[in-house]
Amino acid sequence: GAILIKGPIGPLVSLLTVGALAFADRQAGWLQRLRPLGGSALCAALVLPWLISIGLTSGGKFYGESVSHDLFGKIFAGQDRGWLPPGYHSLLLFVFFLPQITLLLAGLRQGWRARQEPLQRFAFAWLIPLWVLYELIATKLPHYVLPAYPALALLAALLLTSSTKLPDNRFWRFAVWAQASALILLALVTAAAALYLGALLQLALPAAVGAIALAWRQARLYWHQPVTSAACGFGGGSLLLLALFGAVLPGSAGFWLSPQIATTYFTDRRCSFMSRLVTNGYNEPSLVFLAGTDTLFANGGPYTAQLLQQDPCTVAVVRDGQEAIFFAELAALTTPVEKTGQAAGFNYNGGGWQTYQFYRQALPSRFAPAEGYEALWQTRPPLPPLYSNVHP
Repeated sequence: GAILIKGPIGPLVSLLTVGALAFADRQAGWLQRLRPLGGSALCAALVLPWLISIGLTSGGKFYGESVSHDLFGKIFAGQDRGWLPPGYHSLLLFVFFLPQITLLLAGLRQGWRARQEPLQRFAFAWLIPLWVLYELIATKLPHYVLPAYPALALLAALLLTSSTKLPDNRFWRFAVWAQASALILLALVTAAAALYLGALLQLALPAAVGAIALAWRQARLYWHQPVTSAACGFGGGSLLLLALFGAVLPGSAGFWLSPQIATTYFTDRRCSFMSRLVTNGYNEPSLVFLAGTDTLFANGGPYTAQLLQQDPCTVAVVRDGQEAIFFAELAALTTPVEKTGQAAGFNYNGGGWQTYQFYRQALPSRFAPAEGYEALWQTRPPLPPLYSNVHP
């Protein structure tokens, strides 16, 4: 499943963990008990049909794009948002693990002291090489390091369920109350954002109030009832996420690009059932689910203009900054177009705030709406093969 969804990342986590354990123990005989040959054969039987199929369908372009552009681009070139220095993921840990960050720090300290124990040893073999790898690669998006988070949670839980007392001195008391204050501050900001947007206040405000109460309770019980304290942190963090993702963000309509693009497309298309959307500068897979599987990603170049010239039922969405090439190709093709709409929002996948313009072919007056544009489908060229839109 991990290979089919995210390529080599799943096996990479396993191989790094196995390699780290083998290196630390100076032996890997235990690996035979995991039946690696049979497991690898079963994995190949499940994965190879798709790998072969996509390779044949794309004429090998899928692998060239995935390896040379996507994988190597992320490792060496800082794809999506440019190069970021090592330490980026470590700093974000204080945000993403916030409800339990003090428990995690204490668990890391205690786990390292007990690193000869099997569970702690396994957790560090999982965590350290993967974390170092993600800190070293050029591209750093916040979610990349999530496959290491279960190992962090394991170390925190090992401390919580052991007989070891939680560290108690001036530093740790400050850290516990700083953690609670940060969670309370985030809850207040979330409640203020919900009030400003008017977004599902009946959900956001009670959730924010509950998160504040549980954060305060977590800090009060930290040393006296650590398990209950951790449960309060879990509850407070969950309520905060509920307010944020259940009310505030869904209420921020201007934030989401894919739904805006899909809605504008369905409004602007002239062919009700035979239309398709081609994008220039926006390649998020979510758009395919919203606008239909005929959606094509042009990735720049003249491909968008060529499709628009060939098919009056096509709607093109072009990102600001990429219109020069688009219009130059339209002029070469002598294709008149009309602007039909605009969408603006935040591309959270490293793109920032973006604006997109919608165009369709301007048809001669002889194509009157009463005649029905669906008849144009008869002269429409066939869809290009999958992935031929990557490098036209």
